[in-house]
Amino acid sequence: MPEDPQVSVAPAASPDAGQAASASAPEPAGELQVAFTSAPPGLRLAGEIDTTTRAAFARALALALQSSPGDVHADLGGVSFIDIDGLRTLVAAASAMGGDRMLVLNSTPAHVTRLLALTGWDEAPGLRIDAVTGRAWAASRTGAATCLDNQD
Repeated sequence: MPEDPQVSVAPAASPDAGQAASASAPEPAGELQVAFTSAPPGLRLAGEIDTTTRAAFARALALALQSSPGDVHADLGGVSFIDIDGLRTLVAAASAMGGDRMLVLNSTPAHVTRLLALTGWDEAPGLRIDAVTGRAWAASRTGAATCLDNQD
């Protein structure tokens, strides 16, 4: 992956260590950190997914999808912001997986879950939201508010 001042990639348990490399030191804001994981196969994300980091995010996600024949997990627990193009990238990747494979979102922040629900993309083919962190409210398609959190 070419060096990008907005993205740092941690090759720990990388599916392809030859393609994952460290980028320059992250900036305090507007950065995305990507770490490839082997158990479960996928990646762990932290920071912001926006116009400045989306291309690198898409490349890392594509690499994770190519490297695993089964489900791919994306741990979004550290994502502080994601724009509509970042969400669209997740949904497109999930839809393109095909077969019985799924893109599984883990530790999904409440704000991400809410946006997926509001857009209707929470029901996209190939996408599964396994865990929500924090508190999220979303309007259902009938207009009723629904609590999406997993807290007691």
